[in-house]
Amino acid sequence: MAELDWNTEAYIAQFVRGLHWKVKELLSTKDNIPDGDLEAIFAASVKIDNIRRENEENRPKKVPTKAPVTATNSTSTTTTRVRLSEDPNYVTPEERDCRRASGLCVKRSKGARN
Repeated sequence: MAELDWNTEAYIAQFVRGLHWKVKELLSTKDNIPDGDLEAIFAASVKIDNIRRENEENRPKKVPTKAPVTATNSTSTTTTRVRLSEDPNYVTPEERDCRRASGLCVKRSKGARN
């Protein structure tokens, strides 16, 4: 394995780059860690990451709101398209304009909604 000829700042920068975002965030708030002390940064990062992982494991699992979708064995699907004019809620453009001009609700043809 090749030996890298990096200075301490380069080692620290590369190490911090690979940290979890939450570890980076908490590490940046620590005032008692010397900036150039590689070993102190390693130790603090490991401690923060261990606590983060422990908290993640102990956090209650979220219950899915919907049942999971089951996979079907069918490889082809067909989509039935309904013409808009056959839809019971369809209102022609002319009828919409007429209802708007009369101050009526476009869908219900009753008084305008408040």
